[in-house]
Amino acid sequence: MIRVEITDKRKQAFCRWLVSRGAELLAPSTAYEIARFRCADGVSVVAATAKGDLYFAGNGYHIWDCYLKGSAWRAFTKNKRKNKKGRSRLMTTVALRDGENCFYCHNPLHEDRSLEHLLSITFGGSNHLANLVLAHRECNEAAGNKSVREKLQIHIDNLGERHGGYH
Repeated sequence: MIRVEITDKRKQAFCRWLVSRGAELLAPSTAYEIARFRCADGVSVVAATAKGDLYFAGNGYHIWDCYLKGSAWRAFTKNKRKNKKGRSRLMTTVALRDGENCFYCHNPLHEDRSLEHLLSITFGGSNHLANLVLAHRECNEAAGNKSVREKLQIHIDNLGERHGGYH
């Protein structure tokens, strides 16, 4: 058992650290939970009693230890990107499937096009065609590591604006 003072600031910092490394934060099941999150190993929990005694479930102890020590940890193993020649073929294939407009802003793509992973590589996404769309680099960067649902919402909202509010 580990005893430590858990402030809101420390709890928020730990949750930001988890998300920055690809973990999916889940709703807590008790008021004592500092964080409940999903990663490649499944669901883990870090919780504290009112006295500050820490309890862990899943791989929570190891992950909390990495956080405290500043050790390297990722929620999912990072998929390697294909070489440029392979990316060029993927871009061509996706353009043939979806057309030459940006997935987000729906404006024509030119030299600044990029492959966008709907399920981010950080969250375990792959280079499978079903996970790829084309986007302007700026639009792609703005979407960052948002969830698939959030990315689709951007697509739908901008499509509505482009077509006079149609949803």
